[in-house]
Amino acid sequence: MTVSVIIVNYNGVGLLDDCLGGLEAQTRSADEVILVDNASTDGSAAHVRDRYPWVRLIESGSNLGFSGGNNLGIDRSDGEYVVLLNNDTVPSPGFIEEIVGPLERDPGLAAVSGVLTFASSPAIVATSGIDVFDNGLALDRDIGVDWRSLPGHQPVFGPTGGAAAFRRTVLEQTERFPEPYFLYLEDVDLAWRLRLEGHSTVSRSAAWALHVYSASSVEGSSLKDYYLARNRAWTLIRCWPTDLWSRNWWRVGFYEAGAITHAVLTRRWASIRGRLAGWAGVMRLWRSRRIIQRRRRVEINELVYWLRESPSVRNIFRLRRVIREETAGTRANE
Repeated sequence: MTVSVIIVNYNGVGLLDDCLGGLEAQTRSADEVILVDNASTDGSAAHVRDRYPWVRLIESGSNLGFSGGNNLGIDRSDGEYVVLLNNDTVPSPGFIEEIVGPLERDPGLAAVSGVLTFASSPAIVATSGIDVFDNGLALDRDIGVDWRSLPGHQPVFGPTGGAAAFRRTVLEQTERFPEPYFLYLEDVDLAWRLRLEGHSTVSRSAAWALHVYSASSVEGSSLKDYYLARNRAWTLIRCWPTDLWSRNWWRVGFYEAGAITHAVLTRRWASIRGRLAGWAGVMRLWRSRRIIQRRRRVEINELVYWLRESPSVRNIFRLRRVIREETAGTRANE
C-alpha cells in the first residue's frame, strides 16, 4: 500500500528543516511527500526546492488556509493512505509506520490519529485525537497527560488534523475539509461527518510527533479567537442532528453565554465577532446541513455515546493553563 504525506506551510521556513528532517529519518519512507506552500513570503518555497528535491512542492498562489491547502494536497496526491502532518511538528522515526499500520490491519477503519506532544515537554500530550462534549465543545483528547501512560491503541471520536492518516477511499466519499473554515476546527467538522456516515477512528500512541504549539497562529491571538468561535458555530449548525440539538440546545446556549461574558471581561472582542459571524450563518449553511444529514448512517445513540459531559469551568481553565505554560516554554527555548 502506498503512502502520501501532505504538509501545508505558510511562512514556516524556520520549522521546515526539523519537520522534513524527521520525515527523512523514518523507518518506513513515504511514497511521496507533498508540501503545499500557501504563498509564503519568507522564502519557504525556495528553501524546499533547493534543499529537499525529494519533496513535491505545490505553490498554491494564495493563502488557502489549512483546509484549502490540505484539500489541494489531497487532490494532487496518489497514495492509498493519506497522512497529514503540520509543518510545526517533528515526527518520531516510526511515525509513518505506526500511523498507517492500523489501516493496513483493519480494512474497516477509516482514520488513525497520531499523538502530538509538546516540544517544550516531549513526554506531555498536546493531543491524541478529538473529544466532543454535550455543550458542543470539541477539545484535544488527553492534553496534559504523560504520553507513556496512554494505551497503545484506543478508539477516539476523530483524528487531530495535525497528525492523521486517512484511507483515500473514505476521503473520496466525503467532503474532505470545509474550505470556508480556513483555520481551526475543520478536523472536528470532518470527524463529525465521518461519524455520521458510520466510519471509525483509532488513536495510535506509537505514532507520535513533537509539536510547536500554535506556531502558525499565536495562542490567544485575535486570529485564533475569531476562527475558533466562528467555526464552532458552523460545525454545530452543519453536523449536529436535530435529535442532538433537542437534547442539548440549552447546554450549547449556556456555554455560549459564558464564553461571551468571559470575552467581554477580558476584552477578547475577536471571539465575540467570531460568534456573531458563526451563528449568523444558519441560513447560508442550511443547504450543506441537509446534505450532511442525508448522508447519516448511524442511530442517534451511537453519536450520544461519544458526547462527554460538559467540562467544568475549572477544567477548561486548567487545560488553558497547560497550553499557556507549554507555549511559554517553547518560546523560552527558541
